[in-house]
Amino acid sequence: MSNIEISTHPLKWEAEADDLSAHKYPGDSVQRLLATDLDTNVSVPTRETITHGYNYPWKDYGRKESAFISKKGPYESAQSDGCLDSTNWGSQGKKHSETFSMGITDETGKQLWLPTGKSNQHTGITGFGFEARRVRADSKKFSNENCKNWMPFIRRFGARFINRTNGDYRFSSSNELAEDGLPLSKFGTPTVSGSTWHLYEFYNLTSWGSSWENGQDWLLESLWWNITNRDIAGTGTATGYIYIYNLQFYSDFGTQSTSTPAGSQRIIRPAEQSLSDRNICALGG
Repeated sequence: MSNIEISTHPLKWEAEADDLSAHKYPGDSVQRLLATDLDTNVSVPTRETITHGYNYPWKDYGRKESAFISKKGPYESAQSDGCLDSTNWGSQGKKHSETFSMGITDETGKQLWLPTGKSNQHTGITGFGFEARRVRADSKKFSNENCKNWMPFIRRFGARFINRTNGDYRFSSSNELAEDGLPLSKFGTPTVSGSTWHLYEFYNLTSWGSSWENGQDWLLESLWWNITNRDIAGTGTATGYIYIYNLQFYSDFGTQSTSTPAGSQRIIRPAEQSLSDRNICALGG
């Protein structure tokens, strides 16, 4: 009887909150299996639709729809290789927002769903994280009123889930990350280059919420971002861009730690099936 070979792929374990080093290592994961499908015309999450995380409505004013997938997409570890390119608003002196979602598809365009779980359930995807590069293109100033009022910033992000049997939805939202365009001190001082500046940021969700249960029945459908400038009327202008990259899913399949050799946790990509039959298996330990 001949041997049957089944292709598997490295699986990332959970990264701690705000731990960029853990987020980057081992640097390859289930996301290498996935293509993306971006939707810029979505309904903004409300108190009624946010079921987990921080139940506060997302901002929606002066709506823009400029985001697009650049090059290889947001799973690349270097922004120059691929990203979500957003806030292509040009010079702005009015308040705007941009909300978009990224569905998960395979290379043929078929929808994929990933099973979820909470920490220590060993049943699926427990969170995700990403890096962002913010750029001010019209000035090297990062502490004046124009920057505070009109530079776009990531306000919230989250994920939407669908129940494999009844089609109900859940939505998990982050807290409000900022209220204006000034650089957040935890990310350090922006780098000035000529007449511009840029700043690298890192955000992640390490769980879907404290009340997350029955993760095996709830499948990750899409990831969401809410980007705005300050909710204010004022004078002046700024031109800013936000590039989202190094997107990683977190998981808790079996016993894992940062001392586990890269690649010892493996995942099998499931065959294309109906929503009710979605399944993912993990190997190794």
